[in-house]
Amino acid sequence: MASAIKSTTTTTQTATTVAATDVALAAAQPLLLNFNALPIWMQDNAFILSGYRRPQYSWSGCARSVFGYLHNESGFSLALLAGVFCLGASALYHTSTCHSPAVSRRCNALDYSGIIVLTVGSFYPCLHYGFYCDYHLQVIYSVGITVAGCIAAYVVLNPVYGTPAYRWARTTVFFLLGICALVPVTHAYLIYGLERMQNEMGVNWIALTGTLYASGALI
Repeated sequence: MASAIKSTTTTTQTATTVAATDVALAAAQPLLLNFNALPIWMQDNAFILSGYRRPQYSWSGCARSVFGYLHNESGFSLALLAGVFCLGASALYHTSTCHSPAVSRRCNALDYSGIIVLTVGSFYPCLHYGFYCDYHLQVIYSVGITVAGCIAAYVVLNPVYGTPAYRWARTTVFFLLGICALVPVTHAYLIYGLERMQNEMGVNWIALTGTLYASGALI
């Protein structure tokens, strides 16, 4: 019995020492690594050659890497967190409508923020792939929809427009924000034609998305 306990203790101490050594070695590495510098357990896709985070060995390190610097997982992490924010904001609002006037108003504003982030964010992939060979058009339309989103946020988050009397104004703003999609879509149609838009921009899905947004605004 004593021998078994001693053996277990020795094994635990050895594992702790190895883990501490791994942490120390990882901390001495640069923030970003190439594929060949990764430990075996992190090597998954040999076609992605660089931009890897060094091993963190802690949840706090992983969390800090999301916002602290850019790496080859930044796009995935931030895009998924944006979705969490959008849906979480709506869930929080619909949960809190019976709390109190102040909380209900704040959560309502948060819900509107989520809707705007979702609407504006859904433009970016379409613009990226639709104007993949025209970088300047990507930039122009991306900046344009971002500015439109900021203007929409200013209106719908203004307490003056937060009352039921201005529901029509909020609905109109959301409609206009969605209609902004017609500008780059029309431009792409004139440049590339319908078939390329369907294959590269996903114009059919844009039309479906617009229909769902409009239905949601009316409801």
